[in-house]
Order: sequence, then C-alpha cells, then structure tokens
Amino acid sequence: MRTTYEVALSALLSLFFVSYYSVLGIDVRALPYYAGLTVVLAYALIGRNIMICERYVKERVVKPIVLNVNGELLHQEIDFSISYKSKIMVNAAGVFVPLLFTALGIAVMWIQGTLNLRAWLMLTLFLIVTYNRLTLFIRGEGLGVPVATGVIVTTLTVLSAVYAGLVEPNTAFMVAFTTSAPAALIGIDIINLRNTAIYKAKRVIIGGMGVADAILLIPVMSSLIVGNVVSLLGIT
Repeated sequence: MRTTYEVALSALLSLFFVSYYSVLGIDVRALPYYAGLTVVLAYALIGRNIMICERYVKERVVKPIVLNVNGELLHQEIDFSISYKSKIMVNAAGVFVPLLFTALGIAVMWIQGTLNLRAWLMLTLFLIVTYNRLTLFIRGEGLGVPVATGVIVTTLTVLSAVYAGLVEPNTAFMVAFTTSAPAALIGIDIINLRNTAIYKAKRVIIGGMGVADAILLIPVMSSLIVGNVVSLLGIT
C-alpha cells in the first residue's frame, strides 16, 4: 500500500513539473528529463531538517491533588516548575522546493508582464486565512489539514478570479501554484507556531511531511486542475 502511494505521488509530482516547465517554455523533448531530475532532487531533500531556532522554555505548573487521610479528603496543590527546549526546524523538501518554484514562477510572470500583483496578493491573503481555518492540531502527530478541501477551495478561488478577469487564463496554472504555496506555508504552519507553547512541543518541523506535505500537495494538485480546466473549457 505504501509503495502504491509513493508511486502515485511520484507520478503526480512528475506530471506537475512537466506542466510547470512547459509553462516556462522548456523544449518539449527535454521536459521528462527536467521533471524527473526535479522529483529525484526533491526526494533527496526529504531527510534534511534544518534547525532555524531553539527556545528554552520554563513554566510554573500548579497541580491539584486529593489526599485521603483517615477517610477525610484533603485538597492540596503542588507548585513546581518545568523547563524544556523547543526546536523549530524546516524540512528542505517540504519548504524549500515549493518556495523555490514559487519565486521562479513569480519572476517569470513579472518579466513577461503577466503578473497582476494586486490580484495575486488578494488571492494569497484569502488562501492564508482559509488554510488557517482548515488547520487541525492532532496530538502526537502535529498540524493537519484536509488536503482535498484545500485543493477544492484553491481551485474554485483561482477559477473565479479567472472568470472575473483578475487573472489571465494563460497564467492560471502558475497563479494557482504561486499563491497557494506561500499561503499554505504561512496559514498552516507559521501562524500556528504559537501552538508549540500551548502543547509543549519539543520539536516542530515545518513542512515535515516532505514532498507529501500539504505545503506542496495542495499547490501541485490545485494548479494541475486549474490548468486543465482552463484548457478543456477553452477559456481565453
């Protein structure tokens, strides 16, 4: 089952990078090589977690206790302090890969003069709020978000912007990726870093699922769907 999932994930990433490099204007004959190499490099980065900061936390804890003394219940409180180190880390595959291709996509649209910066910022801010509202904290697992819901919301949001004339159809694929990737990073992980104190997490890994993290999966799936819908419907 795990192997089937990994194969499907690799195929999805390969399909995405073929589409991504195609939008950049890479020669069709070279697309499989560029896409394959990118997927291999992304998988190679999965095991690399980079620590960005470490906090020493000291807290005062008050615990109520009940003592039974000769049948009489006595209520007391124990006052003590605890201390621990909390490490904030980033996974190279789960964070750097989506951010790198976001920066590249924005740069290309900017150079080509097809980037509507105001619309891009509006979409990104909307998705940040949406992803943050969808995020759940799973004890023992970390932060979780329903990927399918995130993909549906992102797809409908970008397609609505296309129909409203805020996003040019030929940039819809790239806009879907470059708005949802940073929005997922900020809305799902960065804003929720405060939960490291609430849940006393000793280690937090941003993008910890690597290439399977929502920071990459939501943008990849959303952009593929948006690009295909625009193409199939012949929106110009």
